[in-house]
Amino acid sequence: MTRAIQNITRISLVLGVMALPLLPSTASAGGFELTPFMGYQFGGDVTTFFEGSYHDVSISSSENFGLMVNIDLSDTAQLEFLYSTQDTGADAKRFDDTLGLTIDYWQVSGLWSFNPYEQFNPYFVVGLGATSLRPDGFSGETKFSGNFGGGVKIQFSDAIGLRFEGRLYGTYINSTTSYCDPWWCYGYTNSLYQFDVSAGLIIRFGD
Repeated sequence: MTRAIQNITRISLVLGVMALPLLPSTASAGGFELTPFMGYQFGGDVTTFFEGSYHDVSISSSENFGLMVNIDLSDTAQLEFLYSTQDTGADAKRFDDTLGLTIDYWQVSGLWSFNPYEQFNPYFVVGLGATSLRPDGFSGETKFSGNFGGGVKIQFSDAIGLRFEGRLYGTYINSTTSYCDPWWCYGYTNSLYQFDVSAGLIIRFGD
């Protein structure tokens, strides 16, 4: 928990710096939101090649934490910067025990609201970014990824609200060609899919 809070604090500063060039334009659009969140991220499976054969690696489901920065583009649209981190484990046959694994998501998304002037405001979100996979004792890798999802914002005042959502992340790992015939080559695309449910505290600045 302490490690996650430290990560969120550090990333909050990074996301804030990333958003600074866009903040002047928010004066006319309305403002921006900071939303620290926590949730639960469901595992997923990837395939590895080891000692001449393919092995499925199952990633454990566990808690995740993160921060979202949302900048108003219009009454119904926002630009969103998201960072999420999950400390989990990977169950692989090549290891005697579960291998520790940290998964970080960095995403830039668009968010569209349905009822921006109501207390209960449903929305959907879609975007692209990168996934950092950092196994304990091994070098990490960063892969292309995307996300989409939806949820609801509940505003208690102009400055404070809650946000509940579900989001699917898809991360491209690699592609492998198994064999070719005179007409075509055959193989598989290896990707990681994870689903996240989360709750966050909306802190809003501006109109």
